[in-house]
Amino acid sequence: MTATVSGSGPTPTGTVTLTSGSYTSATGTLVGGVYQFTIPANTLSAGTDTLKVTYSGDGNYGSASNTATVTVTGSTFTLSATTPATIAPGASATSTVTVTAVNGYTGTVSLTCAETSTTASGGDGAGCSIPSNAVAIGGTATATVTTTAPVTASLAYPEIRGKGNKGWLGAGGGAVLAFLAFLGIPARRRSWRAMLGMIVMMAALGSLAGCGGGGSSGGGGGQTDPGTAAGTYTFTVYATGNPTVTPAVTATFSVTVN
Repeated sequence: MTATVSGSGPTPTGTVTLTSGSYTSATGTLVGGVYQFTIPANTLSAGTDTLKVTYSGDGNYGSASNTATVTVTGSTFTLSATTPATIAPGASATSTVTVTAVNGYTGTVSLTCAETSTTASGGDGAGCSIPSNAVAIGGTATATVTTTAPVTASLAYPEIRGKGNKGWLGAGGGAVLAFLAFLGIPARRRSWRAMLGMIVMMAALGSLAGCGGGGSSGGGGGQTDPGTAAGTYTFTVYATGNPTVTPAVTATFSVTVN
């Protein structure tokens, strides 16, 4: 914004300031009766703004002021998001979100993502995440959609044998005891009767081992997690601009789970 101060005599000197609403510029010194103001971005409100320049005066001229108007088109930004391919439950998908300036917007944008609607019935739904770091104008961010696969949990009971069913392990242990007992008999007293008795004992132990109670095994039904149900899931990306823009900027994309 250029302020020009003129008079009927010498070229005016001195200083000028510019105001508009709550904005007040730094003081500028005239050079050749002219000073150019640079108004910072996002200072003026969208619409028609009135600017007032005030001249301090010098040794030849008194103070003075004048106004002008400027039309400000609100600067903002837009979001666009790509549509991921169809995925199966348990898989993930990504969408690229692009930030584009409108009317010269400058600043950064922070993004969040959430599921906002679905055609699916039941199930775990789908999640959406996006990096929390700020995105520059013209930059991109990746939104990641996650789903869960169906899971069925079951209980398996181990086979439990009967107390007496030790098989030939039990028979072998009994045979060893019998054999040790036989060895404990002095050689002169070992007779065919004693040997016959030991053989009968081993046979009896083997028979008992084979008569143990049988074990049992079985399975029990468990809980089932249906995972992410088939359907179309719609996600909304929310943007927070710095500086703030109004209205809020959002974008949507959908993911189909088959």
